Amino acid sequence: MEEQNIQIYVEPSNIDYVIIKIKEETIEARGSVYEATRRAWHAKLSTAEHYKYVLSVVSGIVREVYEVEKWLQGSEERIEFVGHVAPQNIVDYFNGKMIPEKYRMKGLASPFLYKKLQDGETTMPIDLPEPLVETQEIYTPSPIVSEPPKRKNLIWLWIALAVVVVAAALCFVLL
Repeated sequence: MEEQNIQIYVEPSNIDYVIIKIKEETIEARGSVYEATRRAWHAKLSTAEHYKYVLSVVSGIVREVYEVEKWLQGSEERIEFVGHVAPQNIVDYFNGKMIPEKYRMKGLASPFLYKKLQDGETTMPIDLPEPLVETQEIYTPSPIVSEPPKRKNLIWLWIALAVVVVAAALCFVLL
């Protein structure tokens, strides 16, 4: 298998965004990355309204960046947005780069993740630097090392305990 070196973007302090993780199958089913990204997310509208950008992420890599025109309440307690592709300097900063590790950690079940706002801000600053500073951090996929499931370890512990108990019982009987 050929290893890839993919840059991980450094989170800019002046851009607040939502990361939406989507799958290739959803893109195919809905016809475009935008349609796969923009709707049917279980999240709070009042919180999402503070975020002006959406990063559309497939397999941990930013596929597209959208500037949100408006967040809307969808059906069944779900939200969606209407927007367009973000300005080119923002797209260039994120596209094709890996999201930071904290958004890829095991156990993050939600595909809808908020970037934490900086210092109590509630909205994104309008003046963006031109151009944004590029990152130097590189992500290199590591070989997959399989770890035995914890349940298996527990079974072995019980077996070892049973062996010790049987050995102690035999010692008691023989004495």
